[in-house]
Amino acid sequence: MSSEAPADESTLHWDFFGPRAVGTAAHFRRHLDEFLGREGLAGCATGLASAGPGHEGVWCRAPRATADVVARALRPRRREGAGAARPGDDEDDEGLV
Repeated sequence: MSSEAPADESTLHWDFFGPRAVGTAAHFRRHLDEFLGREGLAGCATGLASAGPGHEGVWCRAPRATADVVARALRPRRREGAGAARPGDDEDDEGLV
């Protein structure tokens, strides 16, 4: 499943590095899925992706309003799609791009 988001959705990304990145990312994804269910946040898809050896990432594609809730609670490293910060935007959450 692709992590590219349609125009009204955002994709949030968390990156993990090192020899335990795969296991750490899988563990984080389980907790992410539990969080989405516990909070009743519908319309989300999650997955794992790697940019190469020593890296594993977790992504969450969600409607913009839901992505805003997830981003405030879990502070992703990157954000793409609707609601992503643009150059010159005043962004309070450092690390959200």
